[in-house]
Amino acid sequence: MKNPVQRFWENRKLAVSPEAEGGVQVVTRGGRLELRLGSTVIQSALMPTGEDLPLAYTKAMMGVLMFSPAPTRVLHLGLGGGTMARFLHHRFPWVHQTALEPNPEVVTAARRYFSIPDSPRLQIIPARGEDFLEGTKELYDVILLDAYSGQGPVEALHTLRAYQQLAERLTPNGWLADNLWGEDTPRLKRHLGAMANSFRHQRAIVVGTGANLIVFASNTPDMPGPTRLAREGHRLSEWTGLDMMNLFRRIRPLEGINLEDL
Repeated sequence: MKNPVQRFWENRKLAVSPEAEGGVQVVTRGGRLELRLGSTVIQSALMPTGEDLPLAYTKAMMGVLMFSPAPTRVLHLGLGGGTMARFLHHRFPWVHQTALEPNPEVVTAARRYFSIPDSPRLQIIPARGEDFLEGTKELYDVILLDAYSGQGPVEALHTLRAYQQLAERLTPNGWLADNLWGEDTPRLKRHLGAMANSFRHQRAIVVGTGANLIVFASNTPDMPGPTRLAREGHRLSEWTGLDMMNLFRRIRPLEGINLEDL
């Protein structure tokens, strides 16, 4: 017999924005809480056990910590349910985070259903990422680009101008982690072309069957080699509880990935 908690987490629609299929939905499905943009794009998920980062792509994005293992300032472009922000807040108590989220319904859902921390170490700004990048002079050790609408990645944050601004907002050894959609090959190639014209180094992890391609990019003069990445992967696995060595083994140069197969 299922207990009340198990019944609560089964296939319930908790909140839907007035924008119908294009809006924000919070549902329980398959034993987990999901924040959806439209009816198909799953932006965040939370397990009733409190498991960190149940979505594979969010785990893969944390692979950026092998390249930048001791960040002090992190910028999120796109909040979603705030699961990555919550993970960093709890595992890295010295980190200060800024999250940009223009949709107030997303912020409300993150606070109400996904236990986003209310902390001076996490600032949520109701602004579009492209507008923020035009005005800020702040520098960040890690930038997490995960800005989606119901139609896919926010195009304004994947132009040549946007990638150049992102590169300018990183510290000298800072890294960008970009969640790209692998299912639209022409758009993916366009985004990667703009990135290649803005960053000297790119590495990537294919998530699952290729629905997501996580790309790490930087202009650092101190590109870490495999030995250093493996060392940081071991250390971070013990520190965070994530299987960073699994991520380490999946890191590839972009030129080693056949985009047509994603």
